[in-house]
Amino acid sequence: MRYRLDPAARDEYREAAEHYLKESPRIASVFVDQVEATIALIRKNPTTWRILEHNVRRCLVKRFPFGIYYTVEKDEIVVWAIMHLRREPGYWHERRAH
Repeated sequence: MRYRLDPAARDEYREAAEHYLKESPRIASVFVDQVEATIALIRKNPTTWRILEHNVRRCLVKRFPFGIYYTVEKDEIVVWAIMHLRREPGYWHERRAH
């Protein structure tokens, strides 16, 4: 199934990768690999992860404190947030209103 990132989720992803790049290029590479692997899992079996609220599901990224929040639409998966799990929950809800 195809997918798309909400522009704000794309920004979060980039910012997180840049943060890890400041620590180490290797850590940044592992982070990107893990996020991409998680998205691949979601694309393969989008309904595997439970609905948290309002049809939004969350899949955790291995080895990093991030969750990918997404919905399964008619013909695509929409990623609404790639969220650090210690961040205030629900900050991204307004994205879905647009």
